[in-house]
Amino acid sequence: MVGGETGTADGGPPGYDTDRLRECMFDPETAPALAELESGPKSVGHLAEACGISGEEMKGRLAYMVECGFLSVDGGSYSADAGKLAAFMEDDEAGYGSIVDSLTTMDSYLN
Repeated sequence: MVGGETGTADGGPPGYDTDRLRECMFDPETAPALAELESGPKSVGHLAEACGISGEEMKGRLAYMVECGFLSVDGGSYSADAGKLAAFMEDDEAGYGSIVDSLTTMDSYLN
């Protein structure tokens, strides 16, 4: 589990809708914003521009990740909790362990 918390019936951490969180992370409209946050905090305007959407729409699309603590907002700048995001992605119960293993294997064949 993420952060050592006990999970809900769907295998996710308490208070999180795992499917909704996955949708937020892999939404093609906002995935570029999450990639931008890998290098540090960014303004909502910067993130919105990277995704080609308005600042208000960006705030709405990232709101659930903020609510769950995967992102934080300080003075209009968003930052990611990289540890929490990595833990969620690596959590076998979230189903990503086998995906990562498969991608690693595919990559080894291509290189």
